[in-house]
Amino acid sequence: MSTPTENEAFVIDVARALHAYGQPAHRLEGLLAALSGRLGTTGQYFSTPTAVFVAFGTPPEQRTFLVRSEAGEQDLSKLADLDALVNAVARGELDARLGSEQLRAIVGRSPRVPALVRLAV
Repeated sequence: MSTPTENEAFVIDVARALHAYGQPAHRLEGLLAALSGRLGTTGQYFSTPTAVFVAFGTPPEQRTFLVRSEAGEQDLSKLADLDALVNAVARGELDARLGSEQLRAIVGRSPRVPALVRLAV
């Protein structure tokens, strides 16, 4: 079972990854809200083109994080796998600890489309 700190860290890592791979703001905010609800954390989310603001808790104890993101390459394969991972955690099939392991594997893998093909497009 994941700790509250692990749950929050997972949500922040998911925000960073989904944002970097081009998830639209409305979808990103909705996924993060569903994910936090499932993990038992109270969160609010706001996505801009270069950052995601993540706030956990309720005032006056609320903690806010700024998750900066460089515009990354759009990798639809990674985006689809991240979406499936977030949904698996939200359904309770995985906890945040296992989700974090899978998230690192997805983010760390090489693109499935060779560089020459990406350049040609």
